Amino acid sequence: MTGPTHIDAAMFFQSSPRDAAVCDLAVAEDGSLRVPDAVTNPASSCPDASSWKAFFSAIQSEFWKKWSIDEHTWPAKPLALCGAQGADPKACCDPDSLTNPGYDNANPGIYCPFYRGDHPDFKVTLVSARGAFRPGHGTFINLADPGRVLRQETAEIVYRNRPLFEYFFANDLYSQDGLARAFSRAQDTAQKAAPHHRIGDTIHVPIGSVAVKTDWVHKDAMLRMGLISETDPSGKPLDPPQNVDAPYITMNLTSDVADDDPERFKPGLHYLISMTVSTKDLPQWLWFAVEHVNNPGRCDYIGCNDSFGYRSAGSEKGTYRNFVEPHQIPDNLDHGFTVFETGKPYKGGEVSPSLAAIYDRLGMVDSVDADPGTPSVTDRAWRSYRLKGSQTQFVTTEGYRTLLGNSVTEGGFVNSSSCITCHSQASVASDGKPAIPNRGFAVELNMLGYPRSTLGAPELGWFHVPGSNTYRGVQADFTWGIILAQPELKPDEVPADLKYRSR
Repeated sequence: MTGPTHIDAAMFFQSSPRDAAVCDLAVAEDGSLRVPDAVTNPASSCPDASSWKAFFSAIQSEFWKKWSIDEHTWPAKPLALCGAQGADPKACCDPDSLTNPGYDNANPGIYCPFYRGDHPDFKVTLVSARGAFRPGHGTFINLADPGRVLRQETAEIVYRNRPLFEYFFANDLYSQDGLARAFSRAQDTAQKAAPHHRIGDTIHVPIGSVAVKTDWVHKDAMLRMGLISETDPSGKPLDPPQNVDAPYITMNLTSDVADDDPERFKPGLHYLISMTVSTKDLPQWLWFAVEHVNNPGRCDYIGCNDSFGYRSAGSEKGTYRNFVEPHQIPDNLDHGFTVFETGKPYKGGEVSPSLAAIYDRLGMVDSVDADPGTPSVTDRAWRSYRLKGSQTQFVTTEGYRTLLGNSVTEGGFVNSSSCITCHSQASVASDGKPAIPNRGFAVELNMLGYPRSTLGAPELGWFHVPGSNTYRGVQADFTWGIILAQPELKPDEVPADLKYRSR
């Protein structure tokens, strides 16, 4: 068969360049990353370049060490906000205090939100209970969707920067009770102030808020899957094991092993395989996914799209080189079709001159990681990661429902994944619990039998009773971290020795 296949035709809508021709990114004299002056709205006009900017900014901020993690933003045993009705002044959470109850415990965020950047000398052991280390995968999923297999191995940690953390803390949105009160305020506004909106009665995080979702895999699983090696090509031992050609960012943490394992949590060195980042540069946020270049099946099903960082091979002279199409293979049937060839590696592409200059100016050149147990700003391993794609709209101007999915985080349903649609459903009901429990999934299944995710524009009925302005769920500004919110401790549940420490 000659010419484009039906898969190529379908990918035509997915492959459109995201950035305008004028878009660029460079390191200014003061060390900041700048776009050209002609670009007045970078996140909208240059989402790919803006994604790389946010990627580097998060690294320079040392997000893994200084930002809050979700388990510290939504405490497991939250106390009431100080000053709130009924709050015990001796056992409450004060956004202006650095010494809230429990801050000096092994788990400092158990009672009150805790921002790690305020406690640089405090050593926090990161524990992810949302991972799984389960040896042995004998199903066809290994080939059909290796990202799904990796997904089962990952320890997920979500980091949130200071503006985002402080908003949820100061506005009493870190517990189910606080979220229920937010629902009540919004409902009261809809019923009593219509057609007007009261200031502060809905959830709107500040511009500059950033969330970074990271996926880490334990060293043992990485070795078993052949993603790293204990020796270099010459046979010289590597300590720790690594991929010499495309090294991984590494970090020590403790992750969930398996529900039936007596030693459920497994400490050790973990390897960063993917990230999903959102920045509040637009009302509906800027979304982008980043993956390690060697992730098997990285561009399967929906391709990879990067207008700024890395150039693909292209298909013919005069075409854009922003898109890496999914691998294809003939089905070899009598009335044959071309189908996806999954689970194969993808080339890393040719780095753009602008991105290469940024790597060098930011000093990402260190070939030896002095401390593999924690990431480093200057580690050359950051060069091993690729932009999977960016997303700023639910639907294109032509009506195409946009797609964005990390092959690991969305493993099993990446072909219907839309970060922006899924997170639009993040909302709270009157009891402070999620108003849409299925969290972005539809009732339909895909060809593999996994649930499809929702995509396209939100539906008014998700949030309001049809035919009225009565709330079913109040949007949490695209923040699914609310699913971790717990009920406030009742007075008789507060430990007797837990005393409030003033600043």
